[in-house]
Amino acid sequence: MSSKIALALIPTCVLLITYIALSPQPVNQSSTLSINETNQLVKQRSDTPMQVESVNQPPNTDTDNEQNMSQFNGFMVIEKPQWKFETGITNHVRSLKLQIANGNNEARYIYAKNLRYCFNAPLDEARFEQKLANAYQLDDSSLTIEQITAQYEYCQGLDRAEVNSVLIHLEQAAASGLVAAQEEFGRTTSKFYMQLHQAKSLSRNDYIARRDKFLAHKEALLISAAKHGSISALKQLSNNYHSQNYGLNGHIKSYALNKLIVELTNDDNIYNRYSFFVNRQFDQLTADERNKANALSDEWRRQIEKNGTLYF
Repeated sequence: MSSKIALALIPTCVLLITYIALSPQPVNQSSTLSINETNQLVKQRSDTPMQVESVNQPPNTDTDNEQNMSQFNGFMVIEKPQWKFETGITNHVRSLKLQIANGNNEARYIYAKNLRYCFNAPLDEARFEQKLANAYQLDDSSLTIEQITAQYEYCQGLDRAEVNSVLIHLEQAAASGLVAAQEEFGRTTSKFYMQLHQAKSLSRNDYIARRDKFLAHKEALLISAAKHGSISALKQLSNNYHSQNYGLNGHIKSYALNKLIVELTNDDNIYNRYSFFVNRQFDQLTADERNKANALSDEWRRQIEKNGTLYF
C-alpha cells in the first residue's frame, strides 16, 4: 500500500521541482551594490597617488618600509613614512626621541613633520583663547576654529623651544638620504629658514650669502630625491627652475623635468597639468634648447631607472 502511495506522489514532486527551477529568482541587490561599490573604490584607488597621513604608532623596525612597497611601470613604489598620530604628538615624543637617539632617521623625520605641523599651533591655553577670539571675528570662521582647536589638542605638551628645532631634525633626516625628508626640506622657504636661524642680525652681504647657501643646499637635496623617483621633488625643482631661482637655463631644466613628470606620474591631474606645461614650453624653446632639454631628461631618467624607485 505504501509503495503505491509513493509511486503516486512522484509526478507531483517532479512538477514541483520543475516549477521551482524555472521560476525567476529575486536579484540579490545587496551583492550587486557591493560589487559596484567595490569597482568604484578600485577605480578611485588607481586614480589617486598613494599618500598616507595618519598612523597609530611610530615605526619601530626597518621592516616597515618593506611592507609599504608596490610596483608601478617596473619601478618599486615606496610610500612616504606615516607621520600623524591619532592620539596627538605628546604620547609619542618619548618613543620618537629614543629612536632618534638610536639613529632612526625615519623617526627623526616623523618628529620633524609633527613639529612643523605644530609650529603655528597655539601651545598654551592663553594663546589658544586669543586665536579663537581672532577667528570668531571672521565672517566664515567655523572651519578656522575647527582647525585651531584640532591643532591645539594635537600639539598639547610641546613647548616653543622644541617646536623651533624643526629644521634641525628635518635637515639631518634629509642629509641621511631619506627621500621624504628631502622633499619636506625642499618646501622650506628662505624666509622661514632665515627666521629660525635668527639671520636678521647679519649684515646684508652675510645675509645674502647665507640665504644663497641654503638655496644651493635645498636644490642638492631635491635633486637627490628627484633622482630616486620623487614626483614631489621633480615638481618643486621644475617650479623653481621655471622661476629662475636656481641660476641660468632654468627654462630648459624645467621643460626637461616636466617631461619626466608626465612619463612617471600615476596621477591623472598631475599628468594633465604637466602635459599642458610641456606643450606650452615646446613652442617657447628653440630646437637647440629642446635638444639640450631632451638630453637632460634622458640623463635623469636613466638615473631614476638605475635607482628603480618612485615616490608619489
